Amino acid sequence: MISPLKSMMDSQVLQSFATYATIVVLKMMLMSPLTSYFRLTRKVFANLEDTKFVSSAEDKKLVRTDPDVERVRRCHQNDLENVIPFVVVGLLYALTEPELSTALL
Repeated sequence: MISPLKSMMDSQVLQSFATYATIVVLKMMLMSPLTSYFRLTRKVFANLEDTKFVSSAEDKKLVRTDPDVERVRRCHQNDLENVIPFVVVGLLYALTEPELSTALL
């Protein structure tokens, strides 16, 4: 007799969900170092104490905004707001054992 948990783990719906969830979570995790990279290369910081990474003295000129940094930061913020609910709701939906075609749609 196959246990219900074993049959769920073999489910193509759950495997597809795990693949897509892994992709979006990895993308979300990569946005943080990308934001840091843009901040360091453009020498644009959000807080005065962060300027110590570039200069020994606190430099108020480095606390500003840059369009490229803001774009990456907003992308990361968007991921934080949307990926986590996607993973939670998607997992609950995948556990209801829907048809594969419906779930992929």
